Amino acid sequence: MMLKYFNGFITSTNPLMAQLDEKNVFEYIEECIIIITNLIKAQPFTDGNKRTFRALLNLMLKRKNLPPVTIQADKKDKYKELLLEAMKGNYEGLVSFYFYEICNSIVDLDIQYKNLDQDHKLGK
Repeated sequence: MMLKYFNGFITSTNPLMAQLDEKNVFEYIEECIIIITNLIKAQPFTDGNKRTFRALLNLMLKRKNLPPVTIQADKKDKYKELLLEAMKGNYEGLVSFYFYEICNSIVDLDIQYKNLDQDHKLGK
């Protein structure tokens, strides 16, 4: 049910995302991070701004068939530091952080897939 809702959101934002879609995947990710950072900076909600807009970023990543990114507890301080820098206009560190985390997500998915495949071969 939730996946259907998310997919519907991605489809309904097509006109808004058309300009971003013209960019290569690296430019697309960078632009999405800048948009999300500016939304977080605006603080439109009384609570949950970072969580909400990280979820939106994951939807934007899904639009390009990229895996979702989660900020692990041991990386929260670094993320917050880089986010504060990005809010001052220096996006380079945050963009690099997300590129790295997207790669980690791809590797994690590959490992999970291989484990499932191995379990299937073993009859588990």
